[in-house]
Amino acid sequence: MKKTASTAILAVILAALLGYAYFCERGPVRKKTNVRHIPILKIKTGDIRSFEVSGAAFGYTLEKNGGVWLLDSSSNRRASKFSVSGLLSNIAGLEAERKIEGAVDAKEYGLDAPDYIFRIGMKNGATETILIGDKSDLGDVRYVERGGAGPIYVVPEASITPLLVPPGELADKSLADSFLREKVEAVSLSYKGAADVVCERTKPGWSVRGRPKSDCTEAADTLLSSLEFEEALRVLSATGDEAAKLGLYEPEYSVNIQVKGRPVLKMDVVSAGQGHCYVRNRARNEIYETAADFKDKMDLFRKAAAKI
Repeated sequence: MKKTASTAILAVILAALLGYAYFCERGPVRKKTNVRHIPILKIKTGDIRSFEVSGAAFGYTLEKNGGVWLLDSSSNRRASKFSVSGLLSNIAGLEAERKIEGAVDAKEYGLDAPDYIFRIGMKNGATETILIGDKSDLGDVRYVERGGAGPIYVVPEASITPLLVPPGELADKSLADSFLREKVEAVSLSYKGAADVVCERTKPGWSVRGRPKSDCTEAADTLLSSLEFEEALRVLSATGDEAAKLGLYEPEYSVNIQVKGRPVLKMDVVSAGQGHCYVRNRARNEIYETAADFKDKMDLFRKAAAKI
């Protein structure tokens, strides 16, 4: 009798263990489970030329044009090279903690209608496809398939989250291309069409052109720092007569930055009210809305140069 009771208890325990395995893996025990960290893609970040995301929440396409990444190239929106670099590094380095092989049903893992599809265009013309399926019942892993044909990879959710970046977070919000501060030779500023105030590099600092004993180092550094580190609150369309509507053809300020070995960086600035201003980068043909303190830096530059 005792032996029968013990056997029944063992049967219940075994059934519980099998049930746990089923719900954690979202299906019956498979033929083979690999517990090593497994690379899903064997690609190099530098070989990626495009990245397309299709999903219920958002979708976009990144395309490399020369040294610039464009976000939805038809709109010619620039993407942040730092954000894109991080995203593509995460894609190229994506690893699974295990994989499920053998006879599998894609529907069971949400891969028949995936939450997201990634298409990665390579410089050799090949395209890699990654399907992102359901989360596990515990929510700590996702089911991923490469190319729409098994095996199914079990990937930590913490590795998937950095790949699901909305397009707005990838947009380049810098006001100008990066430049080396020591390569800047001169900064000129005109206010409402008046004669330019030019601050040019001398040794050891900066001086107002025509007044070699003056010192405009602080004013120049402050303005250059704004150009380097200020980010747009939003990027406006530069199509049609947008610049004219915003008053950027008759700006309050026009700024020219002369960087050695590069074309002159030309920017126009007008007040937008409510603590904002509009900035046009002529080379990029882009218009930005920024905080008004960007224009305030120009006010300080002009007034400081006038006092020197």
